Amino acid sequence: MNSDAPDPRRTTGGMRRVSKRMFIAGFFLLPWVWFVNFFYFYKYLKYNKTPKEVKQYVWLSLIFGIITTVLMFVWYFVFYFGYNTWGITGENLIIFLPK
Repeated sequence: MNSDAPDPRRTTGGMRRVSKRMFIAGFFLLPWVWFVNFFYFYKYLKYNKTPKEVKQYVWLSLIFGIITTVLMFVWYFVFYFGYNTWGITGENLIIFLPK
């Protein structure tokens, strides 16, 4: 890795490009990228020079990341505690049957 390469977060265009790409990547079944986007740009949120578009992508990344995490945990608990009452459908949704 080249240590002399410029940090894309230092330019306004680079910040916009990186935050937008990470935000869009979260929709392709990679919700953890939204959390990475938030923590990657967190220290730039307090600066007035940070573009509004970047702040918008970063805050939306956090919100969507939280929502998808909550939904995944809800689905996990519903499935874990209820699959055996769903009959054959519940058995078809799991890879192996626990004994």
